[in-house]
Amino acid sequence: AVTFISSFFAGAKTASGANRAGILWGILSGAAYIAIILLLVSLPQKESVFSAFRISGIAVALIAGACGGILGINTKK
Repeated sequence: AVTFISSFFAGAKTASGANRAGILWGILSGAAYIAIILLLVSLPQKESVFSAFRISGIAVALIAGACGGILGINTKK
């Protein structure tokens, strides 16, 4: 739930500053969020950080970012 909410608001905030392509900005912000999280998680571990759970988390972050981007581009003043 935290990943969804964080990626959604990151996508909305990022896209609100753009003139177009809100979905793309949202996906990019979701990807940046998940990249930072994966980096922080992988630093103390020696084995791979990828699992089915984390891959589904990546998908959730990208979809939530895209939804936030759509909302952000359409609600800016």
